[in-house]
Amino acid sequence: MTNKEKYHELCSTEPTIPIFSKDWWLDTVCGEDNWDVVLLEKGGQIVASWPYYLKKKYGCTIISMPKLT
Repeated sequence: MTNKEKYHELCSTEPTIPIFSKDWWLDTVCGEDNWDVVLLEKGGQIVASWPYYLKKKYGCTIISMPKLT
């Protein structure tokens, strides 16, 4: 299972994730293929997550805040 798939599951079960970090929000404002997530797992449980937006600017790929976020 990919980190993104694990994050989709986490978002559906964890009520404390802020709206601007929810998977459906990122899919909407970034596009499904333009964001990813880094997960920190301990004992098979996710203890931290960092969703990020990737965009191209001047030929470089950069990590940035998505629009409306």
